[in-house]
Amino acid sequence: MHGLHYNHTKQFTEKKFKEWSKKAHKLKDNYNDNQLEKFKIDLKNLSDLYWK
Repeated sequence: MHGLHYNHTKQFTEKKFKEWSKKAHKLKDNYNDNQLEKFKIDLKNLSDLYWK
């Protein structure tokens, strides 16, 4: 997502990147090491909301 922001600044603004980043960090805090696959799926779903 970081690369999308810097390569597509008009479509993926700084504001959208910061919103995504905050939500991704909160999401990460809800999972432990045993739930890595579920975290990857949920992070992909979150990312799809911001970049399609």
